[in-house]
Amino acid sequence: MRSSRAVLLPGTASDEVFISAVFAGPLAGAGLALVAPASRSVREHVEALDAAWDGTPLVVGGVSLGAHVA
Repeated sequence: MRSSRAVLLPGTASDEVFISAVFAGPLAGAGLALVAPASRSVREHVEALDAAWDGTPLVVGGVSLGAHVA
């Protein structure tokens, strides 16, 4: 089963606006819809990943702190 969504988490000095501006186009070109939550803390990042998962595969990643959580 192939994923159709990518959840990318921001770092401590970035936000969902930055994530969308940088990654939405390239991900769309790869056939993936971007999910960029407005999470900030480790707890919020984990909650955002839990909320995004619907039982199907997800591509997960992030910038800085978000990458560590992913």
